[in-house]
Order: sequence, then structure tokens, then C-alpha cells
Amino acid sequence: MTVTNCDVQAWSSAYYTHARTDIIVLSIPGRRKTVLQKSLDRVREAPEAGGAGCSGKQDREAGFTLIELMVVMLIMAILLAIAIPTFLGTRNTANNRATQSTLENALTTAKAYFARTQNFTPSGNCGTAPAANLACLLAQSEPQIGFQAAGGSSSGPNTVVVSESAFAGSWPVTGGATPVSNAVLLVGYSKSGTCWSILDIEVPPAAGGAIDGETNAGTFYGSTKATGATCTAANAPAAAANWYSSFQ
Repeated sequence: MTVTNCDVQAWSSAYYTHARTDIIVLSIPGRRKTVLQKSLDRVREAPEAGGAGCSGKQDREAGFTLIELMVVMLIMAILLAIAIPTFLGTRNTANNRATQSTLENALTTAKAYFARTQNFTPSGNCGTAPAANLACLLAQSEPQIGFQAAGGSSSGPNTVVVSESAFAGSWPVTGGATPVSNAVLLVGYSKSGTCWSILDIEVPPAAGGAIDGETNAGTFYGSTKATGATCTAANAPAAAANWYSSFQ
């Protein structure tokens, strides 16, 4: 058996403590003395059974070296370098999906309006007054979406700019005798800093005409980088090459 300095210190401390407790026990009369003596006997066995506890105490008091702390900090830095971009990417994806979902719901509402009226021209009353724009009429059908008129802007995933082709000056309509009531543009802002757009053309432009670069009927999806904290109809793609059959 190897005796270490730690063991010597433990035994010395135990002996000193036991010697003092013996003196205290002698001063206690009767049955209490017997009970206390038995308790002390059990305590005195502890140092011999757990002598290794001293080394554990020394290890706890020793703490970490500077190199160990630097290694831990390096590992934490590596983990953060991996986690932060992943977190930001996930958040941007969630923000984009929220705006895209709102635009898709807005498209469903706009198509329902076209199915009833066979055009996107505002007709009927918006409240007690004649409708001045399509956004007001769509808001009556889907009040949970903040529809904004062609000259307005989207500042979040729940607001959508509605530009019906009657407001041709808000987005490019070039050449030919384009039917001005058969297309609608929806634009929404994502907190990722992206302007997402849906262009729905129910009737194609006349020969030589184009709506935001598109010459065919259909539903097209696009996006551009926002220049600020809002998006307007002017942020929609202006070339056919930037429109797709789904969100990219």
C-alpha cells in the first residue's frame, strides 16, 4: 500500500478531530453519551474507507489551466461558426415561406374574384362607396391579409400590394392592345430582405404586347432584392427570364 501526503493529511485531521470529540463525549452523561459514542465510531471509519476523497478535493481546487480554457473557447467558437449561419438560414427560409404563403392565399382570393367577374377591374362597392381599387374588394373577401392598392407598399409577410392591369403605369405593359383588366400583380415583403411577386395573366396580351416581360397567359413567380424595408409593385421582375413556374 502506498501512503501519500494526502492520506497523511487526512489521517492527521481525523485524529485531531476524534481527539477533541472524545473530550466532548466524556462530558456528556448517561444514555446520550452511549448514542453519541456509537455515532462517532461510525464517523471515524469514514477516512479509512474514503481516503481517495482527498485527491478529489485537490482536483476540484486545482481548476483548469489556461490551455484547457483556450481549447474550450476554441471549440465553442467553432460550434458558433457552424450554428449561426445555419440559424440565420433557417430564419430567412421561414420568413420567405411566410410571405410566399400569404401571396399564394392572395392569389387564390384574386382568382376567385376573376371567376365571378371575368376581369380584375374593380366593380361594386367597397364599404358604402364604389370600389376605387381591387385591393379594397379583395380585403373584403380575405380580411386577414392586408391588401394595399397599387401605389402602396408591403412591409411584412401579411401585407400584399395589389396592382391590377388597369393601373398599367405601376408596372411595365408594353406594345400591342393589351387587355388591361385580365392580369394582376401581387407583391409582398419578406423580413429576409426579399421582395416576392406573383404575376397572374388570365388572358395573354395582344400580339407584340408583354406584361412584365411575359407574353403568355399563366401564373408566374419571381423575386428581387429589396432596397429598403418595404416592397412596391415596382420591385417585381421586369423581364420574362426572371419569372418562374414556382417560387425559387
